[in-house]
This record gives sequence, C-alpha cells and structure tokens, in this order.
Amino acid sequence: RTEGRLAAQVAADRRSMVPDYARSVFGCALLRRAAGGDPRPGLYSNFRLPSRRRTRLGGREWPRSGRLERSAPSDPRRDGIVMKDYRSDRIHNIALVGHSGAGKTTITEAALYLTKVTTRMGKTEDGNTVSDFDPEEVRRGISISTSVIPVEWDGHKINFLDTPGYADFVGEVITALSAADYGVVVVDSVAGVEVGTELAWQALDELNLPRMVVINRMDRDNADADRAMASLREHFPDVRFTPMVLPVGQKSAFQGVFRLNSGKASLGAEGKESAVPDEVTRAASAARITLVEAAAEGEDELMMKYFDEGDLSPDEVRHGLPLASRAGKFVPVLLTAANDCRGVLAFLETLQYLA
Repeated sequence: RTEGRLAAQVAADRRSMVPDYARSVFGCALLRRAAGGDPRPGLYSNFRLPSRRRTRLGGREWPRSGRLERSAPSDPRRDGIVMKDYRSDRIHNIALVGHSGAGKTTITEAALYLTKVTTRMGKTEDGNTVSDFDPEEVRRGISISTSVIPVEWDGHKINFLDTPGYADFVGEVITALSAADYGVVVVDSVAGVEVGTELAWQALDELNLPRMVVINRMDRDNADADRAMASLREHFPDVRFTPMVLPVGQKSAFQGVFRLNSGKASLGAEGKESAVPDEVTRAASAARITLVEAAAEGEDELMMKYFDEGDLSPDEVRHGLPLASRAGKFVPVLLTAANDCRGVLAFLETLQYLA
C-alpha cells in the first residue's frame, strides 16, 4: 500500500515537470513496478485500480488499501496515454557525466527545446530546469540525483541520464553508467579536465563503456577548444582524441561548428548551413584526414580501401566511426555552446549513429 502511494505521488509530481509522452515513461513505469509488473513500457497498456476505499492523492484518486490490479490490455488512446514503440537499435541510454558546472543539465535543456518538447529553455540559476526539479537541487543550483530526460530525434529515442558532477554524489554517476550503453563526458571549455571529469572517466573505464567528449560553453570569454583538447591529452595520454567538428568563431563570436565528415557548417541554434571562413576550410582538410583514419580502423574492408584509394566517402566514414568508437580505438570530440543551443543539433545527430 505504501509503495503504491509513493509511486502515485512521484508520478503526479513528475507529471507537472515533463511533457505528455515522457509522463507515461515515469508514471507508468513506477505504477507497474508497484503492482509487481514489468516496468518497461509497451508490455501492459494500463493498470486498473480497485474501486473500493478510494482517496485523493496527487490530484487523482487512488485506493486506500489493496494492491494495484493488472487488467487486460485496453486502447491506450482511450486511456489518454500513447506510448510509441521503438526498435531496440533505436533506443539509446546516454549518461552525461563530468565535473559540476560543465553544462550537463544545460545540454539536456537544449535537447528538449530543439526537439520541441519544451517551448523555452530552463536555467539552473533560475531553478526551472526539467531535470533539477527537487527543492534541494533548486535551492543549491546543482544536480544531486540522476534524472532521466527522454527525447526523440529522427526516429531515435534518446534517454539522457543527467548525473551530478560533485564528487559527493559519485554513487549516482556509477549507478547511471551501469544502466547506460554510452557515455558523454562534458568538459568546460575554459577549465578543461577537472576532478569530476577524472572520476567519471575512471568509472567509464571500469565498466568499459564507449564514450565521447563534448567541450561545452564555447561562447565564454576565455574559451579555447585547443587548450581544452591539450588538457584532455595531458590527463589521458593513452587515449586518442579525434575532433569531429571545428569551431566557427571564437569565444563570444562562436557561431557553431563545421562538420568534418559532411563538410557542412551548422550555425546558430537552428543549425543553419552557411558559408564559413577560409581558415576553417583549410584547417578542416587536415582534420578530416585524422577522422577518416579513425573510421578506417573500424573495419578491415574500410582499412583496405583507405590504403588503396587514400580516402573514404562520407557514408563509409559514418559506417566506420561507431565501430571504431565502440571498440575503444578513438574518442570523438564535439563542441557546443548549450546556453544558446549552438552545436547541439550536430551533437544529437552524431549521437544518433555513434551511440
């Protein structure tokens, strides 16, 4: 009985924080677990509550006693809950890890906004982000526990696990990584590698999880992608860090990123294609060679073609990169300024095929 009430209250609280389709993920999973059912969506369409001794809790009626009773499947549209089915290869559990203040929560806010889940971005300093809903998190302005933020991008379901950055809550990071199939290490463009970054990296190594690095806050006054890359290589000398994008603009003039594989720029919050300065184009030629070499290591056939022809097509690079990344042969590096959503679209599209 107590478990059922707690699940109902948590589900009601979540309903006020997240969009309609995400409510079903939180609320129904908790109710199914309380009823002894499988918490995964799609196995049962609803649960029937006993009609006797009902009370109001969380704005809805719930039974005072007795267990939740599993009913026969019904029409989800009639129940007001529609849960979309996804193939297993289109569901990605992504853990966002890194030091506190690097911008993990801001990245989830940008992803929610760009995928039209929310109509405006929340800010941690304002205490109105989706993931930091706990009163203590609002008061402190930091993440204390892991939050699940589901978004849909191009037919893929991406479940972001927004983890705390302070070392005091490293247990939350370890728990999130145990449920994730890919890690995203968020690094501040000014501070570079910090204590939280090293702790997260160690946890990823222990679980042998594939990962990428996102250098965030590229629009800060002292932002420097090259210095951040140097910090990564200094602290993790055995790791091969390979940029997948180059910055277009520096510091406060940061406009977006140039994608090395496609040869297209993604500028502004909406990722519009536009002409880029000549110096970016010249730097991209050398940087793409490194990216192609990393992709070629993903498969023997790609390696043979690269040796024979000296290059790979964008589709071949796209095929080889996830194979090499999951094998731990290199770590992709992306750039974002999540406060203004710049670079986040490129980040989502990269996750779609890398994770």
